[in-house]
Amino acid sequence: MKEEKENNKEYDIFITRKIFPEASLIFTTQLKSLEEIKDVCLFVIDTNALLVPYTISRKNLDQIEQVYLKLVNDKRLYIPGRVAREFAIHRSIKLGEIHQQLIRKGNIKNVQKGTYPLLESLKEYQNLIVLEKEIDIKINEYREEVQKIANQIRKWIWNDPVSLIYRKLFTESIIIDPDFDLEEIKTDLERRKLHRIPPGYKDSAKDDKGIGDLLIWHTILKIGEQFKKSITFVSGDVKTDWWHQSESQPLYPRYELVDEFRRHSGGQTFHIIKFSRFLEIFGMTESMIEEVSKEEKKIPQYLDTEEFMWRARHGVFFWMRKNKPMYRVDELTESYLDYIMWESKILGNGIMVFPMLSQTLSMIIYSEEVYRGYRETQERNLQGLTLFLVYKTRVKLTKDSVKIPGVFDEMKGIEEIKIVTGFLDPNNVFIFVSEFYK
Repeated sequence: MKEEKENNKEYDIFITRKIFPEASLIFTTQLKSLEEIKDVCLFVIDTNALLVPYTISRKNLDQIEQVYLKLVNDKRLYIPGRVAREFAIHRSIKLGEIHQQLIRKGNIKNVQKGTYPLLESLKEYQNLIVLEKEIDIKINEYREEVQKIANQIRKWIWNDPVSLIYRKLFTESIIIDPDFDLEEIKTDLERRKLHRIPPGYKDSAKDDKGIGDLLIWHTILKIGEQFKKSITFVSGDVKTDWWHQSESQPLYPRYELVDEFRRHSGGQTFHIIKFSRFLEIFGMTESMIEEVSKEEKKIPQYLDTEEFMWRARHGVFFWMRKNKPMYRVDELTESYLDYIMWESKILGNGIMVFPMLSQTLSMIIYSEEVYRGYRETQERNLQGLTLFLVYKTRVKLTKDSVKIPGVFDEMKGIEEIKIVTGFLDPNNVFIFVSEFYK
């Protein structure tokens, strides 16, 4: 109860006035479309976009280089310092993943042989013996070639094809790395997390508490303030602290971000687009855009919970729609709850979705979010709270195996607290495994 009082004291009941300090401009500001600004705006690249080229063809990589080169020469391309640091980490992970897949490709067994004396007189059997030897020779040759490529990858010390392009293009003038007051940034992070102000609060369960997105955002604001130009952020991030969503799909950037950027940049416009859309703007071929679109969906899995969280929420949403057809499901954005599932106009359940990236991940890391979701459930007079734990693979848990010390004990005053476990299949469909009540 002490924490509740402290939170109530810290919460600013006039926060919307601070988020939107110029109320009249909400109606009169005319934001420009992407088509209007694409030829003059600045482009800021996110980490996930920088990782996409690691999984596309060399021909398309060369085209990407030409797009970047044009923007660099025009002084219209910038990379936040935080993005560069994230790339340094995730580049190694991506190359490691490519190396792992390659090694597994080489784990091909030789043809299974047996001795069949009864068949030795058959010509067909003799032909089979010859083919087996030829196949084994080819398999051994294949293994050797795979090993040569793997050895080449191991020699890449910041000289892989993608890094060589980035080294040539992304000079010091391209990297924007402001000398932020770190204490002020931490204070702003806590303020945004408490009041659900984008961006960053959806990453509060990360080890860095979501500071990465906020550092990138403050850098974008600095760039807008310095150059007084519109900015298009090239990013695959689809979380609800960057996007307004509909049917669990990104619709358009959060207006809080658009308005905050407008104030810092002297009335300029802010857009967010995927890397494939970025390439489309610059007239890349349809086949290239299709290849990039396919690959950019895979990249965010390396960026902690971002992509998996979006896929988990999406999977749970459609599972509820399919399995609870008599209930209405409302999606929430500025909330600790992800959804409310209404049994009637007055009876509803709060829904929270948690991405569990491994079977050993403890719910303890989400304890603060669970508690705030519980308090919000009470404030909305909902009858229950349901926690969906979404895993990457099938796992069956029991009531005793899911513990959040000090949190469940305080959850009183609502009718039920239910935990549902499941996983996502290859098509991002949520597969129910078990449920129990706390």
